[in-house]
Amino acid sequence: MPELNEYRKKIDEIDEKLVKLIEDRMSVSKDIAVFKADAGIEVHDPGREMEKLASVESLTQKEYNKKAIRDIFKQILNESREYQYGFMDDLKK
Repeated sequence: MPELNEYRKKIDEIDEKLVKLIEDRMSVSKDIAVFKADAGIEVHDPGREMEKLASVESLTQKEYNKKAIRDIFKQILNESREYQYGFMDDLKK
């Protein structure tokens, strides 16, 4: 039977991948902010956010993960939106 530290090592490896993916996502979010600024499009798009939440929630295979996935992505979307607002404010300076 694996030791607790082996499980924790697996979690650490997954967390490293998640951090990289989130950083990649935020980089694309910056590109979207530039596009939106150039096109005069508002940062906040509630319809898109609702679509995105439904989409990621549908990706989970386990029913008990749906709420967690939805909550995590709400936070990711919020952070992305705040990042875009901050970036666009910097463009105006």
